[in-house]
Amino acid sequence: MIDNYKKLCTIFYDTDKPFPPHDEFLFYLSLCEEYQTDILEPMCGSGRFLIPLLEKGFIIDAFDASDSMIFSLKKKLAKKKLHLYNLAHCLFDEYVFRKKYNLIFIPSASFGLFTLKHDSLSVLKKIFNNLHAGGCFAFEVETPAIFRKGGSEFNIISNKILPVAGTDDLILGSFFNRSYKENILEIICRYDFISKNQFLFSEQE
Repeated sequence: MIDNYKKLCTIFYDTDKPFPPHDEFLFYLSLCEEYQTDILEPMCGSGRFLIPLLEKGFIIDAFDASDSMIFSLKKKLAKKKLHLYNLAHCLFDEYVFRKKYNLIFIPSASFGLFTLKHDSLSVLKKIFNNLHAGGCFAFEVETPAIFRKGGSEFNIISNKILPVAGTDDLILGSFFNRSYKENILEIICRYDFISKNQFLFSEQE
């Protein structure tokens, strides 16, 4: 699938962001209430937005390319006894649209992972071609204004250590701005798993 969003990244993400931001969730909830049926969330991750919307009674199709995120999502669905009728494990360009949708949404700026113009245009065309007439595509983007600009210096953005739920272990997430060129921000993410004050293993992406 993809070589990002692996096990430690998923643990860190689920621990750091267990719930969607309130205002953003209300926005997507209002769209689901408006369109009601034929709803799709591409790049759904481990279900931060998807699961609370399913709990509201909406039937939503979803897909994601990360093995670890899909695994985490399925565990959450089983724990909450929720059913996802159409969940695919694939890249965006591999997803097979078997119907058209009234609403397609990509929250949390995930659309920004398409950094090449031809990739983003291809995704937009695929979405447009698979929306019902009058359908809606809602997504978030982060603009360059929120990042510090500058050549190729190596600057730390954030550093956070979190407890791993149900254990005495910790996970350290470190995020570095590696380069900012042509409106594309490259970030190095490093995750360290700590047990009994020892670093056991790491992931970098």
